[in-house]
Amino acid sequence: MLQSFLAEVMRRWKDAIVTTDSNSKRVLTCALSVWVKLIRAGKSSSWAETIEAMEKTLREIGSIESLGQLTQSLSQHAPTMALGPDEWDEIIVVLRTLFLRLIDGPLSVKTNTSLETTPVDSDCKRDNTAREKIQTDMILTQWVGLLAHGCSEQETETLFERCPEKHKVKLTENLVEAWWSQYNDCPDSRTAAFQQEKPDGGWGHTNGTPIAQIKVGSVVSGTVTNSSSTFGIYIDFGCEKDGKLMVPHSEFKKYRVGDRIERLMVNKVNVQSKKVDLLLVGSKGQTIGLEASKQVAKRAMLWIASSDELRTNNMATLEKLWAKLVSVEPGTEFESSLKLLGPSLPSKQCLALAQKVLDQKPKPSKEVGRAALTWLSKTRPADAVRLWPWLLQPEGNQVDTHALTEDVKVLLELCEKHDLELPRSSQVLAKAMPQAALELLCKSKLPEARLLAIQCLREGHRSGKPPDALRSLCSNDSGVVRAAARDLWVALGGKDEGWQKKKSEEEEEEEDEEED
Repeated sequence: MLQSFLAEVMRRWKDAIVTTDSNSKRVLTCALSVWVKLIRAGKSSSWAETIEAMEKTLREIGSIESLGQLTQSLSQHAPTMALGPDEWDEIIVVLRTLFLRLIDGPLSVKTNTSLETTPVDSDCKRDNTAREKIQTDMILTQWVGLLAHGCSEQETETLFERCPEKHKVKLTENLVEAWWSQYNDCPDSRTAAFQQEKPDGGWGHTNGTPIAQIKVGSVVSGTVTNSSSTFGIYIDFGCEKDGKLMVPHSEFKKYRVGDRIERLMVNKVNVQSKKVDLLLVGSKGQTIGLEASKQVAKRAMLWIASSDELRTNNMATLEKLWAKLVSVEPGTEFESSLKLLGPSLPSKQCLALAQKVLDQKPKPSKEVGRAALTWLSKTRPADAVRLWPWLLQPEGNQVDTHALTEDVKVLLELCEKHDLELPRSSQVLAKAMPQAALELLCKSKLPEARLLAIQCLREGHRSGKPPDALRSLCSNDSGVVRAAARDLWVALGGKDEGWQKKKSEEEEEEEDEEED
């Protein structure tokens, strides 16, 4: 029935071409939307033949715009076919072959040099402009859109080689933005068709292999325990905790609870949070999906950064793209990701990069921000200290007291080592300051650190007698700290041990010294 319907629509398109009907383009779009259904998963042996037959028909009867419609229909259809890694590789090869055949054939473009040296009429120039427009869209949108789902290095190299010089940066932008779009492709609904109710014991397995023993790169198999377009696909692969299968949201409905999945590769392991990321892999170890898309984007960044001229002339663009990539990477990979920007970075650029990462939306993790500020402190400690409050600001009701204490410790060490002033802290931070961090502030050599400790004690006090930590600050060797601590001590109900009289005497002595 599909073949019969397609034949009828194609007949109408041919009639529209003969009669120069203005609706011919619309009719072909309809025909191609039906025809691409013939390109199916599990039928890879017929893909090339089917495509070549349609290409031949369009070249004989249609125009160059018809060929552009063909490649557009195919590039939009392929990602919806829900192919596994091996078949995805096959469709990429088939479509790449088509693209190159058209670019070198009916869509070939005369260069400006050849147009200047050989006399051509206005019709030839117009046709050349039309071919260039179709070819540019094919390279920057359709080809990019396919490879952005994941491909081999050889496929990206072919794309880079065939991209005109003037479009190289735009191609890189499109690849990064395609990955970024996938990353942010989160569904609005909090429900899903195949979500499994959480078991009473949670998703853990007491007899499973400890996460600390799971090796990145190992290939495993498992069973789907939860399939949700909101939370993802989770697999019981013999570990103490289910692993999360990283696939595009558009493919979530392929996986139902109880399905057996073979050839999964462990991509990431986080022992502290007990999380494992899994990827589907093909027979050659290749992957598709979000992680594969990110690798393609990184290759494009390295491709641009390898050219001194392109890198220098487009550094602002590279920095913007790099900040997106690094903002969702593990903090441990921050410094290694700098190679995406070229061989060396001047000190001033380090500040701009760190600032771009911290300003990224959505906000990067504390781990990434910590890596960025630690890296910045090596060359520009003053700027790192100025930006440090970003790292200390609590988020929500949950506060990682250990991490916050360590961040305060590093900040104090930076300020003391480089003789820098402690940045101002918010009221929210003062209320959330852990006891261990408060003790560091009280013992610090910096008077402003001890003043911050007093602020924290004031914000954290609820009732009862003044805290003991405040009592020790009442005898501090800094007059400013001592006075602030004593004022708060009395305000919180502590006994004034003649401090007000001593304060007056000290002020009088200071005035006498100024007069002398």
